[in-house]
Amino acid sequence: MRGQKEWLQKCVTVTAENTIKQCAADRNDYRLLGIIGDEDLRARKARYHASCRKEYTRKETRCHDNTKESELSFSTVKADHARCFHQLCEYVQQQVINCGHVVRMSMLRDRYIDYMLKERPDTCNVNYPTQKLKAKLVFHFGESLQFWLPSNRCKSELVYSADIDVGEAIESAFDANASDASILLKAANILSCTITAAHNSASSVPFPPQVSDLQEISPPTVVTDFVARVLAGPSCPSHRYSSKVMQIAKSLSEDLCYGATRGQWKMPKHIELAVSLHHLTGSAEVVTLINRFGHCVLSC
Repeated sequence: MRGQKEWLQKCVTVTAENTIKQCAADRNDYRLLGIIGDEDLRARKARYHASCRKEYTRKETRCHDNTKESELSFSTVKADHARCFHQLCEYVQQQVINCGHVVRMSMLRDRYIDYMLKERPDTCNVNYPTQKLKAKLVFHFGESLQFWLPSNRCKSELVYSADIDVGEAIESAFDANASDASILLKAANILSCTITAAHNSASSVPFPPQVSDLQEISPPTVVTDFVARVLAGPSCPSHRYSSKVMQIAKSLSEDLCYGATRGQWKMPKHIELAVSLHHLTGSAEVVTLINRFGHCVLSC
């Protein structure tokens, strides 16, 4: 009842676990399926409100006519996630085991999430546990991989091939971290994953867009900050960035978001510039020319 506290309950029976998963499949709730589909809810000590579970599993709210379709969709989701893990295993086999590189578990997790965002963005769990991914890698590769937990617990575990000794692993890790090309590659991967995640969570722009709709669209802060740092230089503190630097940084950040999503995420700059050019010149050729340079869209 309203105004009363309701304690969380544990999932302790097989029936309760199967009912929740079956209801999620019946509802085509791919977001929940992506989180609990391959989880043992009892072992994970999953908790929920009894009233929420009762409401979610009510028969009146479930679709029994499309049970086969739901089961097929669930199996499709599982297959997509298995395909993403297979891609990660190929990367680990090539880069870590064959080439002897050393990577962090956090990097492998980010790469796995990036695969899922591209394959199944509607079911991707961006909070996917690193330890769960580690367990899957251990099960797949067995003793071929070694893990090293740094003394600084804030840092993620190092992953390297069992065929190289600790000294070689340290040298490989040092060379990788000291390389400018490696640092730039990591920065590019982080920005790409950030843009993809922001695009998938952004709401769609109605047509025709209103000014208020465009004001709600903006690049991720980390992207704008990165571009602003490149423009201002390393010696300039962030609180002293000029308005000109921030203006250019915002423009370039919107170009990055537009380009990284292959034009799927239309930013305010690309819509407003196209509309302004069309109103001022009345020429479709001018808008097309600017579009080819990646600065505006042909239609919104």
